[in-house]
Amino acid sequence: MSKVLTIGEAMGLLIAEEIGPLEDVEHFSRHVCGAELNYAVGMARLGNDVSYISKVGVDPFGKCICNFLKANGIHDDYVWTDDDHMTGFQMKEKVLEGDPTVANIRKHTAFSHF
Repeated sequence: MSKVLTIGEAMGLLIAEEIGPLEDVEHFSRHVCGAELNYAVGMARLGNDVSYISKVGVDPFGKCICNFLKANGIHDDYVWTDDDHMTGFQMKEKVLEGDPTVANIRKHTAFSHF
């Protein structure tokens, strides 16, 4: 088993449950996202000892991300919380074909003040 350390912005993700522009969608499912977070999950599933470095807000998405890390066996010793800035998030359209529109809400987030 190898030791893995990665750093990145973990974010909340709201995926539309119905087709249509994001501004018209009424129902979303909640997830977490972030390229480095996905990598950390994959490495943990392969049996590696994984630690993740990030900063999240003291908000529902931040708490969800911390719970997700623990549930996936990823050490969160280096995940700091920020009382003054929110966790970033994305909203993703549901489409039948082509690429979905993704809205990123990341300005002035906890991680941007890392």
